[in-house]
Amino acid sequence: MKIQYQLLTILVSFLVLGGLSCSSQEGVRVDDITITTAIAFDNSAENSVAEIAATTKNIYLSARVVDPTAGTKVRVKWYHLPDTLIASEDFEGRGGRFDFDEHDSRSFLASQIEKEDITWPLGEYRADVLLNGKTVKSAFFKIISDDEASSIAAQGIIQAIKLSDQRSDDYQIIQDKSVFSRYTNIIYVQVDVAGANPDMEIVTKVRYVKDNLEIASLESAVLGDTSIVWDLVRESLGKRWHDRLWAVGSYEVSVLVDGVLAKQRTFVVE
Repeated sequence: MKIQYQLLTILVSFLVLGGLSCSSQEGVRVDDITITTAIAFDNSAENSVAEIAATTKNIYLSARVVDPTAGTKVRVKWYHLPDTLIASEDFEGRGGRFDFDEHDSRSFLASQIEKEDITWPLGEYRADVLLNGKTVKSAFFKIISDDEASSIAAQGIIQAIKLSDQRSDDYQIIQDKSVFSRYTNIIYVQVDVAGANPDMEIVTKVRYVKDNLEIASLESAVLGDTSIVWDLVRESLGKRWHDRLWAVGSYEVSVLVDGVLAKQRTFVVE
């Protein structure tokens, strides 16, 4: 009986210790995985991007390691799809720049790839995150041309173009519309902006489509999230036509950010 008791004690101890070890490993995880073009001092991402300009110098993967142990190892493998391995980087929890800290229950790592040529090859990419040899997460992104990247950025700045012949006392359009009379005195053009900075040049152009005639080019510099409202006054702009009324036909409103087309809208005069 004594021998059986000792064997049972050893078996229970083995199972408990094994369970604790397994639980400890299972407690380690990697989350907050982000593809970014800039990292903060603690290796966390300063932005999140899915599409990156081809001339971007550095691309990072930021990830948070939760509840690491002394033996926790993380590897990040970068691929140009479908299966070309371009970089592999290991992290062992030493802390500091780029590495997570094994003594911190929640810390970030940052894996970096740097272009060797003038531009990155265009296409789809993937970054795999391996925790203790096992792939636990994957992040995808796309390298696009600088022109396409500029266009996407501009589109993010210009949220909407609204048109009306009425505005409120605080200079906001009351009812959005796309059809106006030749006798309309003022056509208001409202451009809704998000995340603008004063260095950006925002230009609103209005073109009479039939004659390919630009009738207005309006410039502004704004900050943050706001709306720009322009007055298209018939008394002034109608001088282009013999009866001083709006010409019948379609008009095109284009908004450019730093020379890049961000958004367009048309309206009709009947």
